[in-house]
Amino acid sequence: MTSEPQKIRWGILGPGTIAKAFAGGVAHSRTGTLVAIAARNPGKSGLAENFPGARILDGYEAL
Repeated sequence: MTSEPQKIRWGILGPGTIAKAFAGGVAHSRTGTLVAIAARNPGKSGLAENFPGARILDGYEAL
């Protein structure tokens, strides 16, 4: 009996263009899941929509 491997939980520093591309790759991964995005401005519109399911954290230290 084999069990599912434990997924790697990813957190991203900064919600820029590279972060969006990386998050898209993680979304298609069987072994990873996006858990959180750390942002200097967590109230910025569109963050939740660009990173569905991820917690939006206030500042990089919070990650």
